[in-house]
Amino acid sequence: MLTLRTIVSELGFLGKSYLETYKGREHLIFKGSAGARKVLTGSRYGLEDHKILNLKMTKAGMKDAAREGLIFGLLFCTVIDIVGYVSSDPMTMGELFGTIGTDIAKLLVVTGASYLAGVATAALMGTAVVAIGPVVAALVVGVGLAIVLDMLDKEFGVTEKLGKLCEEGLHRPEGLKK
Repeated sequence: MLTLRTIVSELGFLGKSYLETYKGREHLIFKGSAGARKVLTGSRYGLEDHKILNLKMTKAGMKDAAREGLIFGLLFCTVIDIVGYVSSDPMTMGELFGTIGTDIAKLLVVTGASYLAGVATAALMGTAVVAIGPVVAALVVGVGLAIVLDMLDKEFGVTEKLGKLCEEGLHRPEGLKK
């Protein structure tokens, strides 16, 4: 949300930009008064410029955002699942592994879909890019897909089934030793 807030404050809600090639490299050109902006004080930036990458407006920036979001999500979900395991009496180790496994699978799907939505939105907008469009598309797709995946998980009991399979797998080696 910080990225979204920064883009809106820097460029306005409909802040426009477009791509142009200078000396064989693509640059993001901003319309409007450069003096009114606090972060993007220039009128053009290379696509690999750190200011542009930080705003997640380009394909490379969206790739960074997806990677950072995936790492954060993996850590956050795993910690939450472990805290749930420690504080819950009836949860077994197999159920913990099942919960972590489905959370990771959901996170991978949501991250991939969000990244593709952002890149596709930027590509569909062509050279005149409304700066906030790809970021909003990625957020909407990510949140919507996460809700749908959780509903499907509850409907079909994927986490519980995977937890039972993991539990059986944890007990199976003992049975093989006999």
